[in-house]
Amino acid sequence: MRVTAKIEASVLQKETRIVESTGKPSYTLAIMQGTQAGSISCTEAAYNLVKPFCSYVLTGVYDDKYQYMRITDVDIKTEKSIVPAHS
Repeated sequence: MRVTAKIEASVLQKETRIVESTGKPSYTLAIMQGTQAGSISCTEAAYNLVKPFCSYVLTGVYDDKYQYMRITDVDIKTEKSIVPAHS
């Protein structure tokens, strides 16, 4: 079964790496929710939409068969910078 959830989080950083066994890229976001931070895998499309140091409403999908969660979509209209403006 797949469970879909909307997640409000700030993207701190993005990372791409090549998986040795497949030779294919893997996409990861470092995110923060409140005082909790961690990393989560994402689709290439979601990776290409987000910018570091911005918050978004993200769509996460959990697949209980593989016990795996990843970000599959980004509501780009919700983008907000988390960097304070200089006065």
